[in-house]
Amino acid sequence: MKKYSKYGYAILAIPLSILLRFAIVPLIGYGIPYIMLYPVTVGVALFAGMGPAVLTGFLGSIITDYFFVSPLHTITLDVSHITRLSIMVLTSAFVGYVGDMLRAGRKRAEKQALVLRDSETRLNRSQEIAHLGSWELDLVKNKLTWSDEVYRIFGLQPQEFSATYEAFLEAVHPDDRTAVNDAYSSSISEGRDIYEIEHRIVRKATGEIRYVHEKCQHFRDETGRIIRSVGMVHDITERKQAEDEILRAKQEWERTFDSVPDLIAIIDNHHRILRVNKPMAQRLGLDADKCIGLPCYQYVHGLDGPPDFCPHVRTLKDGCHHFAELHEERLGGDFIVTTNPLYDEQGRSIGSVHVARDITERKKAEAHIITLNEELKRKVDELDAANKELEAFSYSVSHDLRAPLRSVAGFSQALIEDYHGKLDNEGMDFLNRMVSSTRRMGVLIDDLLNLSRVSRTDMNRVNVNLSRLAGKIVKNLKRTQPERQVEFIIADGLFTDGDEHLLNVALENLFGNSWKFTGKLQKAMIEFGETIKDGNSVYYVKDNGAGLDMNYAGKLFTPFQRLHKEEEFPGTGIGLATVKRIIERHGGRVWIEGEIDKGALVYFTL
Repeated sequence: MKKYSKYGYAILAIPLSILLRFAIVPLIGYGIPYIMLYPVTVGVALFAGMGPAVLTGFLGSIITDYFFVSPLHTITLDVSHITRLSIMVLTSAFVGYVGDMLRAGRKRAEKQALVLRDSETRLNRSQEIAHLGSWELDLVKNKLTWSDEVYRIFGLQPQEFSATYEAFLEAVHPDDRTAVNDAYSSSISEGRDIYEIEHRIVRKATGEIRYVHEKCQHFRDETGRIIRSVGMVHDITERKQAEDEILRAKQEWERTFDSVPDLIAIIDNHHRILRVNKPMAQRLGLDADKCIGLPCYQYVHGLDGPPDFCPHVRTLKDGCHHFAELHEERLGGDFIVTTNPLYDEQGRSIGSVHVARDITERKKAEAHIITLNEELKRKVDELDAANKELEAFSYSVSHDLRAPLRSVAGFSQALIEDYHGKLDNEGMDFLNRMVSSTRRMGVLIDDLLNLSRVSRTDMNRVNVNLSRLAGKIVKNLKRTQPERQVEFIIADGLFTDGDEHLLNVALENLFGNSWKFTGKLQKAMIEFGETIKDGNSVYYVKDNGAGLDMNYAGKLFTPFQRLHKEEEFPGTGIGLATVKRIIERHGGRVWIEGEIDKGALVYFTL
C-alpha cells in the first residue's frame, strides 16, 4: 500500500501544478507552459521516486498542453507535442533516478549512523561493565578525547568537561603523579611505541582512591614522527583489593604456620620435603627454603630409607591419619608424630602433612611423677607404720597410763576419806592437789586422744546443716549452767559439704571457748554466722568475752598453748588445735581476731 500511495501523490501533484500555472497566467500569460510542472515533478521525484515522477511528467505534460499550448483545449499528436512529451518524460525519469540515488544514499547513511550509534553504545556499555575506558590524544591538534568510562573511572559524569592532559594528571595520586608523567613523556622522547603503568587516582568529589592500569600505543606518520597516542584505562581496584586480601591471607597463614611450636613438614610421595615451618627448620639447623627437596628420612633420622615406624609411609598406603611416638636425637627429644593425607585439586594423593609435637618435657614430667609416686608410696607406707605406732601409743595411753593414774587418784581419795582426822591441814591440801592433778591429767589424756582421732578418722562428706548443729550445741551448753544470761545469735540456713561428726567437734570447741571466756559477764553474747571476704564464703563464731592480745594470736592453734592461767579459765590448750586440724582436713583455713576484754572472733572457711 505504501508503494502505491506514492503514485497517488504523483497524480495529485498534477492538478497542483496546473492550478499554480493558472495562478501565474496574469503575470506571464501562456508562455513557458511547463514552468510549474518542472518543480512539481522534481519534488515528486525526490519524495516518491522515479516511477511516480515519470507518471507526473507524462500526464502533466499532456494536461499542460491541453490548457496552455495553442491550440488551447485540444490534444494534438504532432511532432512538437510528442517532442515536448518525450523531453518531459525523460527529464522526469532522470530526476527520479537522481532522487532514488539520493534517497538510497541517505538511507545507507542513516543505517550506518544507527549501526555506529549501536556500536558506540555497546562499546560504552562494555567499557562500563569491564571498567575499561579508552582515550586518544591528537598530538598535531593537541586534542585529548576520553570515552565515557574514563570519566566514570575518575568519578566524573561522562563528558562533564573537555578532557585535558593537565586534568588527567591532577586526578592522579600525588605520590604517583611524577611516575605517570615520566612514563608517558619518556616513551615519546625515547621513541617507544608502547608503555604501560599501574598507579592510583583520587576521585575529587569523594576523595576515594582507586587503582588503574594504563596502556598506551603511539602512532607515527610517514616520517616516523609520533602524531597520535591511543590508550586504555582499566579500573583494577577490585583486583588490587582481592590481591591484597590474598596477600594478607597468605601472610597470616605463613605467620600462623611459623608460629605453631610443633615441628611441621609437608612431605611428597617420594619422601621429599616440600615445606617446613620455622621450628622444624631450626631443629634441622637449616633455613626453611634450604629444606625443600631434601629426603626427610635422611635429614630427620639420618637413615638411608624410611624407618619401619614411619607414619608417613602408612598414610601413603591407606590415605588415613597415623601417629607414632619416638625418641629422635637429631631433633633433640621425644615426639608424638602425626601424619594426615594431602590431596591435589583432582583428589589425588600428593603426600602428607607431618606434625611432630615435642613431648620431651612431658616424658620428663611423667618420669618425675613415677618417682614422686614411688616416693609417695614410701611415705604412705611410713605414715601407715607411724599410724600403727600412734594407735599402739593411744592404746597404751588409754589403758596402761590410765590404770596407774586411776590407782593414784583412788588411793588419794581413800586417804582423804579414811584419814581425814589424822592428817593436818597441809597434808589434806597435798592430797586434794593430787586428786585435782590426776583429774586434770585424765582430761588432758582424753583431749590428746580426741586430737589424734581427728587426724586419723576417715571423712564421710555429706551436706551438713551447720545451723542445726550449732542449735544443738547451744541447748547442751544452756543445760550445763541454766542460770547464765547469754544471748545466742545463730544464722539460719547455713549449709556446707563436709564430715558432719568432725564439723560438730569443731563447733563444740568454738562454742565451748566462747561459753568459757564469757563466763564472768553478767550479759554475754555469742554469735554464729556467715560473711563474704575477698569473694569467698567465711563462717565465724563471735563473742564479747575476755578477748585476746593479737600479738599471741598465732600461738593459740598450737597444742597446749594458752593465754590465760588455769585459775582464770581452766583448759588444756587442745581445743583450737583440734579445730585447726578439722578445718584443714576440709581444705579450709582458720584464724582469730580480737582485743583484750572486747571479745574474740574466730573465722574459718571450708
